[in-house]
Amino acid sequence: MDREFLRTIREAEVDSILQFIPRGSKVLEIGAGAGWQAQRLVSQGFDTTGIDIEQVSELSYNYEKERIYNVIIYDGHTIPFPDETFDVIFSSNVLEHIPHIREFQKEIRRVLKNSGTCIHLVPAPVWRFWSIITYYLVRFKNVFSKKSKKQSEWIATKKAPPLLKRLIIRRHGERGNVLLEFKLFRQNSWKSLFTETNWKIKSNFPGGLFLTGEMFLGKNLSVEARKKLSKYLGSYCHIFILEKNHA
Repeated sequence: MDREFLRTIREAEVDSILQFIPRGSKVLEIGAGAGWQAQRLVSQGFDTTGIDIEQVSELSYNYEKERIYNVIIYDGHTIPFPDETFDVIFSSNVLEHIPHIREFQKEIRRVLKNSGTCIHLVPAPVWRFWSIITYYLVRFKNVFSKKSKKQSEWIATKKAPPLLKRLIIRRHGERGNVLLEFKLFRQNSWKSLFTETNWKIKSNFPGGLFLTGEMFLGKNLSVEARKKLSKYLGSYCHIFILEKNHA
């Protein structure tokens, strides 16, 4: 994985939501990873705290050795801060990875001030579509790049190459399957989640960046190019600006 490319994308995400963070805000980032976005927020003058869980499997990205910010490790359930601590709570492509996503909304509300703002970047169906396309493009490219000798060995031993075991795409988040994620990642599905968990949606809009899976094209496509492409090929995420529903 090209971590520098991913860092560029994550920093661009922060830049796209800065206008929604009041000056002097105390910010909590959920799922802070290596701390790239937390550090970006600090550079813009915000008092920022980042939290994340420990790596739970070999499939998880482990940012421990490359952290550039002091990210607090917590249990994934109880945010380790008192009630109404933060002015703004921010997450980027994190909510879909929380199994107890509905219950966790209560915990987010608990540590957010009553007048606070919640900002979530969440995946869109267009990302699921392009991630499937690029997944198979990369896999088939790898197949044809194998040496014929190695392929002959696989046939002779009647052992399937590890690649074939990976042709079935795993779901991205913690619910459903790959096909169901087209529905789960719809804008209306996210709207339902937030309204049903007592949030008021102040605004929601496309993230404005084109991004696929497999780091396809990676740094060969600049952030500016990805902004332009998103107008034609779709934005990979939705952005939701929320506040507590006190009704």
